Amino acid sequence: MSSELMDSFCLLRLTVTLLPLLNPCLTRLTPRVSFPMGSPGRRLTCFSSHDLSNTTTLLLSADGEKLYVGARDAVLLLDVGHKDTVLLRSKLDWSPSEKDLEECSMKGKKMADCPNFIRVLQFFNSTHMYVCGTFAFSPRCAYINSETLTMSLNTDEGRGRCPYDPYQRNTAIIVGEELYTGTVADYRGNRPVISRHLSEGSRVDLKLDDTLGWLEDPTFISSKFIPHEEKIYFFFSEVGREYNFVDKFIVSRVSQICMSDVGGQRTLQRRWTTFAKAQLLCQDGSELPYNVIQDIDLLPPAEGTSVDDILFYGIFTSQWFP
Repeated sequence: MSSELMDSFCLLRLTVTLLPLLNPCLTRLTPRVSFPMGSPGRRLTCFSSHDLSNTTTLLLSADGEKLYVGARDAVLLLDVGHKDTVLLRSKLDWSPSEKDLEECSMKGKKMADCPNFIRVLQFFNSTHMYVCGTFAFSPRCAYINSETLTMSLNTDEGRGRCPYDPYQRNTAIIVGEELYTGTVADYRGNRPVISRHLSEGSRVDLKLDDTLGWLEDPTFISSKFIPHEEKIYFFFSEVGREYNFVDKFIVSRVSQICMSDVGGQRTLQRRWTTFAKAQLLCQDGSELPYNVIQDIDLLPPAEGTSVDDILFYGIFTSQWFP
């Protein structure tokens, strides 16, 4: 999240091809669709509001007609189905009380960082979303009706589901009404965790065994569900401990967990038994690697092709060059 408050954002209606992720960077690839600056085909529609800031969490409906926006102290429902305009359909205010803000400030936090920054915004089922916010460094989660933006009376503790600090990146995805998250699980931000929540019946919530050091100061980027594999993939960068001859060398990672994982029977009770991770390398020849992943997207296979023809596209930068 940028430290600068954002009071507007734009919707760019265009398709681009990014650098492939799982192979070395192919910088000579020609984009499938190109739009020069100023081209009539490159249409930009903006929405702004004087009381809107930190619009960092976006969720688009399956039909592409509605955009849900998680902002500071608010969730918005925007109508994006029109050609040249974005309309505000509804807004839900969700802010900490004065007491919550005072307690946050007394803990030594800047008052500007104590509001409720929405960091998890996912469809739970056909009628509701699951939403989490930092809530004055005491994260909270709630169910929200996706049509009326009305909130459930009871809220859940958000520890392990949402970061405490609005500047910490996280990722979350809901599959089968279960929440899979990558975030930090403590106030100081020292306990990164990949976990599953909202499990019911014979299934149990799971998380990484943090005593084994599976994650090393990670920056979570995204999470993706692959249906035919029944796996969740997490993308992040972290300090590469295998490169201990370089001071704090950052590496990009992809990790996986299986949805069928129920944890171990003894030492790994309520812990993942299917977690594995691998390094992602984006490098052109003998150049220094682009070692810090910034974003990721998934291109599903074309109709009639194999389900294995899934492509991930990533954007990478270097920790040595801006």
